This record gives sequence, structure tokens and C-alpha cells, in this order.
Amino acid sequence: MTGSGQAARVRALAGADGTRVGAVMAAIRQRIAGRMLAPGARLPSLRTLAGTMAVSKSTVVEAYDRLAAEGVIEARRGSGFYVAGHAPPLWRRADGRVATVADQIANLPLGVDCRVRYEKQTISLAPGESLLIFTDGVPDAMNAAGQFYGMDRLIQTVAAAPPAVEDLIETVVDDLHRFVGQHPPTDDICMTCFGRVNQA
Repeated sequence: MTGSGQAARVRALAGADGTRVGAVMAAIRQRIAGRMLAPGARLPSLRTLAGTMAVSKSTVVEAYDRLAAEGVIEARRGSGFYVAGHAPPLWRRADGRVATVADQIANLPLGVDCRVRYEKQTISLAPGESLLIFTDGVPDAMNAAGQFYGMDRLIQTVAAAPPAVEDLIETVVDDLHRFVGQHPPTDDICMTCFGRVNQA
């Protein structure tokens, strides 16, 4: 690329604030808004995005740091940057099958960006069914070996738990404690569960 071509590309990359950092932030926001990056998705590495956008690694570092400060993305120690947001609720059916709810319409956490529009989804719980809602601190909980608890283990634990709401959430908490052991928490952990009782 010629010197004038490179300069034109740099000008084209300027964000709303006229900087390359702003351009990187705008590109990430656009990918999130267009659902090309869903909540919980891992962002490109610093080197990869710097190469793709023809900017320095320090530019990407600053853009990621600013987006993290705004709550749009989050850093996970030793793992990179991820789009902020919580995993979809888990819907446990009466026969023990577990499905995710609203995972196709997931979005940024409430309050992060006032321009974001949210869709809603309605479900009806049948007798014996329950819904588990949790923060990302549950699947992101890490043990001393640096392994994440993960969605797969959470789904398996929910599927194997007794059907009563109190027993279900207690089973998840117990399994989470066994997995994490004495490793200090890396994020907040909050869960709520409700269900529809079987008719007598």
C-alpha cells in the first residue's frame, strides 16, 4: 500500500471521536449490535484485531480497556476479553431435559448502553418445570487449575438435580463449591430459581 493509501486508511479508521481507539471501539460495538458477537463471546486477541484493523496493539489495548470500563466487555484473567452479558436462563423440563431460553435474543446487560433495544420472550412452565437464572460468575467460576466451571457442567448438574426448586439450586451450589475448592472467586455469583409445582 502506498503512503497516501495508508494515510487514507488511517483516516477512514477514525472513530466518532476522530481517533483510532474510537474506531476500534466503534467496530466492536457494531459487531455486538449486529449480533456477530453475542454475550459471552470471546473477542479477537489483541494481535489479531490489531492486524485486521491495521492499528497498533496498544491501540487495541486502550480500546478494550475503555470498553471494559464501560461494561461492554470484560477481561477474564489468562483467557482474554469477552462480550459482557449473562448466559441465557436454563429451563428444566419435568422429564429432566434442560434447554436454554432466549439465547437467540441475548444482549448487553441492562444499563450498559441506552441505545440498545431488548426483545422479550415468554414461556409457560408446565407442572414440575423450573427456570434457573444466574450471573456469568457461575459458568466462569474457576478452580485452582485455571479451568472454568462452564455451561456444559452446569447443564449436566441441573439435569441430574432433584426436581424441587430448593433441591435444584442447592445441588448446583454444592457442585460449584466442589469444583472451585479453595480458589478465590473471580466474579460475583448469584442465582435464582423458580418453578411450577406438580398438581396434587
